[in-house]
Amino acid sequence: YIQKESGEGVFSMAGKLSVEELLAAIKITPLLISNNTDPVHIAAAFKTPVLVLYALTNPQHTPWAVDHEILAFDVPVEKRSKNTIIKYAYQQSFHNPPVKVLPEEIVEGAERLLLKAAVNFREEVLNY
Repeated sequence: YIQKESGEGVFSMAGKLSVEELLAAIKITPLLISNNTDPVHIAAAFKTPVLVLYALTNPQHTPWAVDHEILAFDVPVEKRSKNTIIKYAYQQSFHNPPVKVLPEEIVEGAERLLLKAAVNFREEVLNY
């Protein structure tokens, strides 16, 4: 859906790159859309904005010193962390956790982050 609604030039690279190629792609992309896995943390290290589809399994691990949006969704109890501290953080943070993320939310979040990146780039150029 995201690929179709976003138009030409949007595609999935899932499973198609070596680690080195993945690092290079993340470094140059204007925005990474991913679930909360290693590529999100790599993007943060490169200061690449991230739109994170965030399963509420480990709620304390959220971004990161980079422009980002988190689209959280709940997971079944059996998939959540068994750690007492993490369970407490979950209970304190998510009284009404979202059930799912809608495709439209992903597109809208990506548009917001890309617009912010464009504005930031323009300001950097004008202040150069």
